Amino acid sequence: MLLQNLTRNALRHYNVRCNRLNALRHYYVRCNRLYSGGPQLFGQNQVNENKQEVLSQSQEIPRILITGGLGQLGSMLARKLRAKYYPESVILSDIVKPSKEILKSGPYMYADILDFKNLQELIVNQQIDVLIHFSALLSAVGEQNIPLAMRVNIEGLHNVLELAKQYQLKLFVPSTIGAFGPDSPRNPTPDITIQRPRTIYGVSKVHGELMGEVCIFSIA
Repeated sequence: MLLQNLTRNALRHYNVRCNRLNALRHYYVRCNRLYSGGPQLFGQNQVNENKQEVLSQSQEIPRILITGGLGQLGSMLARKLRAKYYPESVILSDIVKPSKEILKSGPYMYADILDFKNLQELIVNQQIDVLIHFSALLSAVGEQNIPLAMRVNIEGLHNVLELAKQYQLKLFVPSTIGAFGPDSPRNPTPDITIQRPRTIYGVSKVHGELMGEVCIFSIA
């Protein structure tokens, strides 16, 4: 259900404004309307060709890059997007060695979000239109290495924000329920409320939400 909601909310259209959600909030996404074809009528190659032809007739196929693609959500979301778009238009990236299954499923490239130039070259060479930023150190790892978590979760975010601005990309960055804390009111938790998380992961996500708002207001 989480993945379905994420895909539906993030990639249904190009003009989605930044909203603060309770459990999974996003900053700035503008994506094309999805094509809904069915592989049951044709062979897979024919489906891909027909899908590309239909999409190209109505709109340009977006080139999508997913950072942290081998984490909890990346590969599942890539599968959904590749089923909706042309498989070659969705690029998974991470800093770990992918499995053979991942390599067979579609494009995969090495990308370190702390290496600004590496990301820049990838975006330019692959003509990226949409950047989905999943790279982050979760609490289990981040609490054991807070300096590294700060670099990955905060400096990495700043890199993708700058690149999105520089190349006019559509950017999606998820937040987390961990952005709240024990002092946040519950049942229901308001969108605008006290956020005092007790983990570096939660703190970095609050920082990310505020940076997203700064970017939106500066554009407006």
